Amino acid sequence: MKGVYLALGLIILLGAGLAMAEIFGTGALRAEAQRFGERALYGARLTEVELHGFPRILQEATHESEQIDFLGETVDDTADIHAIASTVDLRGQHARKLSYAITVRHFAAGAQPTASTNSPAFALGDRHYRAMVARDGEAVQVSAHPEDQTLSDIGPLTVRLPFLPREARIGTPSVVPAGIRFEATVDAR
Repeated sequence: MKGVYLALGLIILLGAGLAMAEIFGTGALRAEAQRFGERALYGARLTEVELHGFPRILQEATHESEQIDFLGETVDDTADIHAIASTVDLRGQHARKLSYAITVRHFAAGAQPTASTNSPAFALGDRHYRAMVARDGEAVQVSAHPEDQTLSDIGPLTVRLPFLPREARIGTPSVVPAGIRFEATVDAR
């Protein structure tokens, strides 16, 4: 009976040790994720890093993470950035896929979507527009063209995104309460 209690005590001790390692032992993993985030959002302010997946102790040992989310903003405060890195090698500092959701704040304030939630069409009062996003070197030009050709365009507003590689695929913009949102995706970075 004494051996059973000893074995049970060892199992409990081992479980508690693993739990403590999981909770407190991921400092190096967080530091590597922070470095990767600073590189992924180069030229922008990184405000938050969120690690996904468990066990983190295993992620730290292998220097890999299934997914890491980064929140940030442009240095001129024109846009919010949500970056998602998938299958990340933190030692080599690269990801299989890096996706950015960029929300240009205060563009066409008061815009109301006129179609589905993922549509570039919006209305300002009784005037209807279509949001456009075009790449311009390290920047993106956000503008809106009216459906009625007698009205003038809105914009363009230039948003500097120095972290976005030239090979990034820019998606169709959509209107959200905070402004105009578009996605950019980079494979194997």
